[in-house]
Amino acid sequence: MTYLKILIGGLRSTYLREHKRVQDSQRSRAADYIYVPRMWYYDRLHFLAGQTEPRLLLSSLPSMLPSPPAEASGAQPGPSRQQHVEEPSMSQLSLSQEVAGPSRLPDIQVPPLHLQRKSVRKRSNLEEAAISLFWKATEALTAPHTVEEDFAGIIACKMQRMEEGQQLMYESLMLEALKKGLRGQITSATHICDLTHGPPPPPGPTPPPATSPTAEPQPGRKRGKKTRK
Repeated sequence: MTYLKILIGGLRSTYLREHKRVQDSQRSRAADYIYVPRMWYYDRLHFLAGQTEPRLLLSSLPSMLPSPPAEASGAQPGPSRQQHVEEPSMSQLSLSQEVAGPSRLPDIQVPPLHLQRKSVRKRSNLEEAAISLFWKATEALTAPHTVEEDFAGIIACKMQRMEEGQQLMYESLMLEALKKGLRGQITSATHICDLTHGPPPPPGPTPPPATSPTAEPQPGRKRGKKTRK
């Protein structure tokens, strides 16, 4: 509520400042200079113009209360006390307005009378949509961030450092992992991407060591026995 009051007060002060510049440019009657407000929604804030006018004091307003009835105690009719009260002149009324000015004393002020006679203008669909969008944006900006949103921001920040082809591959892998996680299919041995070739075959039994072949005797030769003399 405090934040909303600050926004409304800033909007009011900005409009009053722009309104004063417009009036000064109109009073100067300079054809070569016409001040144009910088706010595009200036025309929709004319209801704040009444707050710039001085407000009448209760002491300066004429008494509108009826005189009290005469008591039945035999009091002779005569002029009431309110008839003896002098009504304020026009000079006193203007002087009290100049002295009071736009003061903000709530005990001695009354709202402007012309605001009570002003009819409430029906808002258009565009204004209703703009107000609704403003409140939704305010709630979104003031809402606290969750852990999931912070983690998503970290991932998005790191993805911006990748190349375009790497980003596309990462998105497909991330979506595949999310699908398996929602189905409850993720385990310690889960592969996110499918392999293009099958896994390598298991190792077979080791072959025996190779042995050298024995030399065969040539035919037609006889081996003689060596004898010792």
